[in-house]
Amino acid sequence: TSKQFPDGAIRTTIVLRTLGEMGSDAKVAVPTLVELMKERSALQPQILDTLGDIGPAARDKAAPAVKMLLAKAGQNPELADKARTALNRMGVFQKKAETPKTSK
Repeated sequence: TSKQFPDGAIRTTIVLRTLGEMGSDAKVAVPTLVELMKERSALQPQILDTLGDIGPAARDKAAPAVKMLLAKAGQNPELADKARTALNRMGVFQKKAETPKTSK
């Protein structure tokens, strides 16, 4: 391993990028990516990009975890933006908070 990078960082980046390039064919990796996203906060931005690249095929298994991450990302606008982008690319459309309409 290179002393310039933490152990396995390059390999992890390459694997995440490759999964993203596979698109929907990488949907079998989604449960593992979700677990990794929960356990390794430093990898969250890259994993969100990969989930977005996998697209709608990742939605069922990944959207709940990404929504939870978005809810907790209040102090990290960059991470929140990546989470919103991933949700959008998975076909989960986040509506902005609206004033509740009163029923007549």
